[in-house]
Amino acid sequence: MRLFVPSLIALAVSLTMGCRDIGTGVSADAAGAWRRVRVSNAEGYYHALSFADANNGWAVGDTGRILHTTNGGDTWAVQVSRVSASLTCVRTASSSCVWIGGSNNTLGLSTDGGATWLWQHPVGESRRTVLSLAPLNELNCWIVDNYGEILHTGDAGMSWSAQMGVAPWAITCVRFSGPLEGWAAATNRIVLHTTDGGALWTVVTLDSIPYGYTEVFTDIFCRGSRIWIGTNAGASSVLNARGGIVSSADAGITWQFRPTPDLSVQSLAFVDDVEGWAAGWSGILHSTDGGRTWNYVQLPANDQLFVGIAFVDRTHGWAITFEGAIYRYQGS
Repeated sequence: MRLFVPSLIALAVSLTMGCRDIGTGVSADAAGAWRRVRVSNAEGYYHALSFADANNGWAVGDTGRILHTTNGGDTWAVQVSRVSASLTCVRTASSSCVWIGGSNNTLGLSTDGGATWLWQHPVGESRRTVLSLAPLNELNCWIVDNYGEILHTGDAGMSWSAQMGVAPWAITCVRFSGPLEGWAAATNRIVLHTTDGGALWTVVTLDSIPYGYTEVFTDIFCRGSRIWIGTNAGASSVLNARGGIVSSADAGITWQFRPTPDLSVQSLAFVDDVEGWAAGWSGILHSTDGGRTWNYVQLPANDQLFVGIAFVDRTHGWAITFEGAIYRYQGS
């Protein structure tokens, strides 16, 4: 199953706007508070954000748009990208090293905090959309795409090697906890795992989990032997379907599915083994029991859709909507 981004996102938005169900509403269980620090405007849609520390963060979107903050989100400045591709994902390796992926086989690297960007087009499919990336530093990075590929560079993108053949499904997300162990997930309930830096990936299909109505895995987060995967039930035909969190506490030996009040969980962040956050289309979700239960703690203004979330520690977090509004969490 191929995914074509951003057309898939635009279709999903058109299907869900105006008929969203916010479930149980907003809970007050978060120890801190969320505040909107950037309002949306008409310059285009956004897809992701990432923070290196409590001050330095980036957000990316359509037509090569890059936003940057150096004060924790109080103000945001446009960084000149000189590309027109839709930028779909961003990850920081440090406050100076930032990787960005997008449509039309577009990949960007900055080693000076975004002052300048080196844009690359890895060998292979020119129609590739980079759906997720996992950088360790300015030299090592893994990317996954809508053509079912995993690529790795060890020389800052001067060369890329394919780590598995073209799969029959899009690989939507990837994370590495170190230079050897990494996890990825795909459409059709596929989970991939490597313990040798990607030389070998094992593939597991989680059809045995009785959730029935979700097909697309959207984001993955790992801490040691614990893994959490967000899911999208937006295309389900099941009445009152809910997106949820697929998780494992034993490095993938066993898996559980936990529903959330939202239709689609787009992005995940855990600050430890028990406290987690998720960006759902209808709001920001919070868990204090390792992802077993989830409650809304923030709903977006003007019926917008959350698409990304990032935390650097327990007290500093951010979330972004498809329309470009940005919210900041300040913990106590």
